[in-house]
Amino acid sequence: MVLLDELDKANEGYRVGRGIQALLLGMLEPETARRHTDVFLKTECDFSAVMWIATVNALSTISAPLLSRMRVLILRQPGREHLEVIAENVLAEISRQWG
Repeated sequence: MVLLDELDKANEGYRVGRGIQALLLGMLEPETARRHTDVFLKTECDFSAVMWIATVNALSTISAPLLSRMRVLILRQPGREHLEVIAENVLAEISRQWG
């Protein structure tokens, strides 16, 4: 599994068609993922078994071809009705860490 955090910010400063979003296209397409030539490793790699997870703050900066290869899950910011459960879980985690 590979987590790409804040992928929407990865192309800042690059022209369209360049940057990590463009490089990901070949690794996300099943046919080309099996025999992808990695520009950093300078060898052919099999990325077909990789699970890619990306986080973004805005979908508007993600290219349409890249979005078409992903399943998008939108997680809304918690509301007031969620605060009690969040607080209980935070306190339980602190209690576990502190013994």
